[in-house]
Amino acid sequence: MTDGTWLALYAAMAFGAALVVTQRGLTYLPPLTGARISVPFTTVLLWALAPWFFDPRALGSPALALFAAVGLFFPVVATLLAFESNRRMGPTVAGTVSSIAPLLSIAAGVLFLGEPLTLRLVASGCAVVGVNDDAIHLNVPAQKRRQFGHGIGVLAAMICPAENLAHLPRLF
Repeated sequence: MTDGTWLALYAAMAFGAALVVTQRGLTYLPPLTGARISVPFTTVLLWALAPWFFDPRALGSPALALFAAVGLFFPVVATLLAFESNRRMGPTVAGTVSSIAPLLSIAAGVLFLGEPLTLRLVASGCAVVGVNDDAIHLNVPAQKRRQFGHGIGVLAAMICPAENLAHLPRLF
């Protein structure tokens, strides 16, 4: 595996661990309060590390505004949504649902960056959605499955009908 793959795996492990720890914190505080604590704490930590890792040339870069805009979505909005979904569904289901991020990244890469949509990307995206659909159905009680499972199952069926048609009867 490449260094980038290992970094992505470590990031996924950190995200999974954070979901589990967050669930514990959500028993004491609501998601918005948790986000008000975690996002500024992360900011302070990054500023404390800046003298050793910050490249001052970044201040003159055209990417500065782009990364500032990205900061509005991740970690701010992503944290708020992750905490609330974690509170409502628990860390297992919230983590499983958030694992469709690669599929959304594929779509964004094709639409916004002009990346080619290859058979390998389509197959990978279908595999991620299919596995997540199975995991959601294993970890969600029947009542919540009917409320929530429709969206994921239908999304899976739209993206890769041949692989996911077998899952549709379990949605209802």
